[in-house]
Amino acid sequence: MVGSALYGWAWLSSDSGSWQRHGPAIAIAAGLSWIVFGAGIGAVTRFRPSVWSWADLCLRVMAIGITPLILAAALVWSGITETVVHVGLLLVSNGVMLTLFARGAMVRGMPLAVALALWVLVLDGIFILLLLVRP
Repeated sequence: MVGSALYGWAWLSSDSGSWQRHGPAIAIAAGLSWIVFGAGIGAVTRFRPSVWSWADLCLRVMAIGITPLILAAALVWSGITETVVHVGLLLVSNGVMLTLFARGAMVRGMPLAVALALWVLVLDGIFILLLLVRP
């Protein structure tokens, strides 16, 4: 969530027009969607093998996913605000995190299809829904 907060702050502190509103919304949606995602993991697995094992996986996944967001924040501060660049970095971050989560989830006994469905429908789905319903 640190990466998302940094990313949102970069946009908020920029002179980028409409992205000035979108960056913080992306950060907030990301943070809230991870909370719902954690609840989804619990609903599917009853936190087996343990809540700590799943929390550890999610924190490790987020730690790697921060890297493209830090790069994106640096680009905003250097004046590079083209939509295609930032959407691309968000997609790279999401893809890397999805891959790492799916691998870690399978090690913990979750079928690949369930891991992918949780990621796409819950984490990404809530993220998109929150972006669509904001004022």
